[in-house]
Amino acid sequence: MTKEDPVYLEWWNRHQAVAFWLDVNGEDPHMNEIVRFGAMPLNYRFERDKSRPFFGTEIRPDIPELVNMDCPSMVSLGKHRYTEICKRGIPQIELADYILKFYDDLKVSCNKYGNPTRILPVCFNFGLFYGFMVKLLGIHTYNHIFHPIHRDLLPLTAYFNDRYDARGQLVKFPKLDFLYICSQMRIDTSNREPLGRCLQLAECMRRLTYSANIEVM
Repeated sequence: MTKEDPVYLEWWNRHQAVAFWLDVNGEDPHMNEIVRFGAMPLNYRFERDKSRPFFGTEIRPDIPELVNMDCPSMVSLGKHRYTEICKRGIPQIELADYILKFYDDLKVSCNKYGNPTRILPVCFNFGLFYGFMVKLLGIHTYNHIFHPIHRDLLPLTAYFNDRYDARGQLVKFPKLDFLYICSQMRIDTSNREPLGRCLQLAECMRRLTYSANIEVM
């Protein structure tokens, strides 16, 4: 392995990056539930790792009436699509089994110290992701599967805004909304499915991480 042709980012220490997308029927993990879920393994360039499995699914809420139609996920899905998910989605309890199987299927290796590697989550709004994942899996299972250091597009774009603002320049992302961020980088968001969102998220991360100058995106 050379710096010019790396197999993985050295800082990742062989942990497997995975882009996650969650659609939820409200933003309170104590009350609301995940209704769509996507997981897409990534390579060191934040591109899809074609050697690893991926999955996306729709999940039927246990209490569909506890929905906030004004939250971003529900605004994007719409009432009709949410009603369909409530009818045909898998049960909530099965999602935890899917995630555990996904982790096993990744066949993660060990790092240079001999410790099993974990999933390095790449997401938009890690606080939301963490809250719903801990509710679903429990804190001990979460810590077994996921690395504590994550990658989050939301603070990353805020950082670029701060960098521009400190120089007296117009900020690049005046709205910290996922679809708006994608539009500013001219990323196609026509695929609204969870796995499509995972790829769009990964492309945002790739451009921001590998561009020394944000204007070349």
